[in-house]
Amino acid sequence: MHYASRRFLNPDGTHVIVGGTGGLGRSTARWMVEHGARHIVLLSRSGGNVGELRQLFDDIQDRANIIVKTCDIANEDNVYRVVKEFTETLPPICGVIHAAMMLHDGLIESMTHDSYVSAIRAKVKGTWNIHNALESINARLDYFVLLSSAAGIVGSRGQAAYAAANTFLDGFASCRVAQGLPGVSLDLTAVADAGYISENLAREEEIIKNFGGQTISEAEVLGLLAVATSSKCGTQCLTGLKLVPSSTDALPYYADDPRFAHLKAAALAEIRAAGSDSGQVVSYRNAFRAAASNEEARQIAVQGVLQKLSEVLSVAHDDVDALRSMASYGLDSLTAIEVRNWITRELGATLEILELLTSTNVTELANLIVLRTRT
Repeated sequence: MHYASRRFLNPDGTHVIVGGTGGLGRSTARWMVEHGARHIVLLSRSGGNVGELRQLFDDIQDRANIIVKTCDIANEDNVYRVVKEFTETLPPICGVIHAAMMLHDGLIESMTHDSYVSAIRAKVKGTWNIHNALESINARLDYFVLLSSAAGIVGSRGQAAYAAANTFLDGFASCRVAQGLPGVSLDLTAVADAGYISENLAREEEIIKNFGGQTISEAEVLGLLAVATSSKCGTQCLTGLKLVPSSTDALPYYADDPRFAHLKAAALAEIRAAGSDSGQVVSYRNAFRAAASNEEARQIAVQGVLQKLSEVLSVAHDDVDALRSMASYGLDSLTAIEVRNWITRELGATLEILELLTSTNVTELANLIVLRTRT
């Protein structure tokens, strides 16, 4: 799909970016100006960082009219108020990019209803609000783009609410199109050089690992926006997924989903090629199933769990010990989920998180795994 020219955004309409004061929102505003937009509104619950916004204004200078408006997109009254204000003071609204998000990570089993609602409100309630407010003024939009996440399709450990909110966005885009309205949902993986990861580097490794080890760039996101805002395309685009494992045991949890069989096949081919070069590819799943005795299975489970611990803790294999208490490793709930899910997927044992965290040591945990799977 191609867009007509470099300047394809309507210069006589108002372009609204919800969540527009974040890193990706500011990049999108710059990109919009380069492609013809002359009236841009950035909606933000917080109002954004003054220094970063000043830099945006300096970059754009006199090429466009940029308005930053404080607005809680999940508050219906707020949204109707600002939309009414825009209709009275700005050219007609011609397009919306919804990039707002809120994270409240944690186990779904321990999440309160308030925490869940807080995590989904910007994407779910906020999307309904902007949709209804624009319908109330009979806005004729050129585009309505929802920045969603691949988490809504493959899931994301410890982020059930976030995943659910993004699944909603995918469905909402289809709902709009069914009504004859523009709508597209862009399901992104981790964006390495703009937005949440670039502003939360401490979580970079964990987030990238959730998606299988691959990221996309700001330039790729802007390329997707070029298509989504300028031409008719499908209601949903999933991009950025690629499995980048070091072994079959390092494949992410969604690798066995038939929808991603082609990605798994490509990853396994890479693993086999690497194994041919190194002469060794370890599969704890196959070894555990083929174990001739419970003792052999226990030893395989010990080695597998130790290997997984070294991966999730980012420590050398020599720094994990089968006789060291599980509590001493300082596993948080999210890393514990990853270890538990690996045990379920590779060794076939179903464990509660509490059972894993309270095991005396890896050897005792391996005994429990064997008990659950081979007796």
